[in-house]
Amino acid sequence: MTAYNREALIGAAIESVLAQTMADFELVIVDDRFERRHHRRSPAGTRTIRAWKVVQNESNLGDYPNRNHALTLARGEYVKYHDSDDVMYPHCLQVMVEGLDTVPDAAWPSARRADGPGRRARCA
Repeated sequence: MTAYNREALIGAAIESVLAQTMADFELVIVDDRFERRHHRRSPAGTRTIRAWKVVQNESNLGDYPNRNHALTLARGEYVKYHDSDDVMYPHCLQVMVEGLDTVPDAAWPSARRADGPGRRARCA
């Protein structure tokens, strides 16, 4: 899970991952540090999420470079990106892993995004 200025939403996103019916997973959270040289304001940032042992970048990488950095920290067989403003149904990871295990040639299970932040993604 990558994060940038998500203080108000990330708690629910983290809790939805921790509530998964599948217990064998790791959650990697990478906070993409705000730098004042950027024109965007980040008044609250994601500072309060440190209680979840977040990795914090030395400098702001941007969205996709930060995702790539998070990928280097993951140790599992499969990777699922989970946005810091989304929540998952408790069975989401289980459904995705079972699908990949059942069809080894499958490249990518999908979750359909619901409209709006904080809405549950439906696992396909």
